[in-house]
Amino acid sequence: MLMRPMKRMDPDRLRNHIVSTYLSLRFGMGLITFAFPVLVYVAGRYQGYDLQCSLSAYYWSGEDGWFYARTMFVGGLFAIGVFFYLYKGFTQAENISFNLAAVFALLVALFPTSRPVCVDAPTDKFTLHGFFAVSLFVCLTYVVLFRARDTLPLVPPGPGGNNHAKVAKYKRVYAIVGIVMLVSPLTAYILNSFSHKGGSHFIFFIEAAGVWSFGLFWWIKSDELKSSSAVEHGLDRNVEVQSVGALTAEAHFMNAPDRRDDTKPHPDNAR
Repeated sequence: MLMRPMKRMDPDRLRNHIVSTYLSLRFGMGLITFAFPVLVYVAGRYQGYDLQCSLSAYYWSGEDGWFYARTMFVGGLFAIGVFFYLYKGFTQAENISFNLAAVFALLVALFPTSRPVCVDAPTDKFTLHGFFAVSLFVCLTYVVLFRARDTLPLVPPGPGGNNHAKVAKYKRVYAIVGIVMLVSPLTAYILNSFSHKGGSHFIFFIEAAGVWSFGLFWWIKSDELKSSSAVEHGLDRNVEVQSVGALTAEAHFMNAPDRRDDTKPHPDNAR
């Protein structure tokens, strides 16, 4: 049997394939995060349950199945947690934060909230489930508030010839999202632990707001990386990560890039 000669892959095609895959995975993770609370609620309705008092309460929503609320809740947390572990941050601090977030996401699923839930009765003031959930959001909030800025020096310049306005806008958005992410789980934890009003549906929406806030951050951050062509310049070995602390660093261009081609889609990457 004759072997066909192997064709050499075009480096530009391989480069754009890597970039397209990376960005697709990032945007896909954002969609999973947005869909998580919705899928849990829809699965609960499919089982005949009304809106529960919290996302965690859906763990006790009945038997297991491929489209039951418990399956969506536990499966969603496992999917998100595995992604956090597999994703590698730009800096060591960001990477450690995502690894810890991955562990906490799995622990939230493995240690469910205590029963009874969604009833007007006293609840435990401290649970491992609540501790792991708050710890998860603390790790993610740290990334949003302190590590999202690591790649901002790579943001392309605006009409004025510099990127100051764009960088300031990103910082404001990340700060707002980070605060919402931190306040949401803490508020839900306090209401659930001390209000003796386990039947309040406000907790569900507060928890969902925290989840959606991270999804919003992830989507905006992905768009930032796409607009700055950070991955492309990194593959071209034109990005240097400079240490600014024991675990922190910032990304900078080694040589000023030609920005004229950054906004032109490659034929293999235009979707």
